[in-house]
Amino acid sequence: MFRHLCVGILTLPLVLAAAPAEVSFSQSAPRVEAYDFVEVAAVVAAPGTGNPFTGATLAGSFSKRGAAETLHVDGFCDAPDGSVFRIRFMPSAPGDYTYSVVYRQGDFSKTYQGAFQATAGAHGARRGPIRVDPQYPWHFIWEGTGEHYFFNGTTAFWLMGWRDERFIRGSIQRLHDAVIETFGKVDILVNGAGMTKKMPTLEMDEADWSKIFETNLTGTMRACQIFGRTMASAHYGRIINIASITAFLGFYQVAPYAASKSAVASLTKTLAIELAETGVNVNALAPGLFPTDMSLPLVDGMPRGNEILMRTPMHRFGKGREIVGPAIFLASEAAAFVTGEVVVVDGGYLASGVNC
Repeated sequence: MFRHLCVGILTLPLVLAAAPAEVSFSQSAPRVEAYDFVEVAAVVAAPGTGNPFTGATLAGSFSKRGAAETLHVDGFCDAPDGSVFRIRFMPSAPGDYTYSVVYRQGDFSKTYQGAFQATAGAHGARRGPIRVDPQYPWHFIWEGTGEHYFFNGTTAFWLMGWRDERFIRGSIQRLHDAVIETFGKVDILVNGAGMTKKMPTLEMDEADWSKIFETNLTGTMRACQIFGRTMASAHYGRIINIASITAFLGFYQVAPYAASKSAVASLTKTLAIELAETGVNVNALAPGLFPTDMSLPLVDGMPRGNEILMRTPMHRFGKGREIVGPAIFLASEAAAFVTGEVVVVDGGYLASGVNC
């Protein structure tokens, strides 16, 4: 048996992929802004490979002139017949860069070298790729500018560029369906997703305004709609939205956050009267300063945090467990006759006048 098996292996036909007739390279631009990318395309004449996605590769490396670090990059096949490959280099700082790319197919290889320049950009630094903030690992941070955003579902959709309402609403609907499938009903909804950004109102980018409203207000509305319909049909439910004391007072350079939270308070009251006869109660909590994942970078050791402490009669920030009690109350039967309320939990901040 072993002898016959060996003969069978030795007599298998040897099939070699033909080398391509020619490979030519082209560069997209001689100059780009930092955190933009230069693309090098490899055009392959008569590829001659069975599966271009596994039978051929394009890889390369690039570095800034005078720098010790070399970055390695993999390219990708961009044509089903293997006739086009692309590779992209993203410089992280202005300067002159050189690169080298190699196309390989079996024993055949061809190398191409080039150079490009990265500039600072006409409109300030590009944001670049999204990284985890090394100081606050529950945040996203734009590598190019250092701006951070608190992670939550709607924010993630915006960061990835998914602005189509169908995608975002669909994700909430799937969460709703999973809850119903698992528990058979939904009694309590807490809308706690939120984001902010400190910036002068007159210099604010409209995209930042829209992004914050999309998360804080529109995200809350979507969840209220999707879960609220089921609650109303069941003639029971407790919806608790998270507003803010910024709905009552002006806070410096957080206009979109304050405006969106004011709108959440208004939405809460409107939904409360619309659903009052269905057995669904809708209320909101308006926390003072609780050092959460989102607010910590704005107040931790900052003048803003010191001023809030000075204006709070209890002279301290809230603790996480101190928001739990009011939430449990609003979710319980003890609050059966409470709806349309915005319950403030702020250590006396709104009541404060002269504290000494």
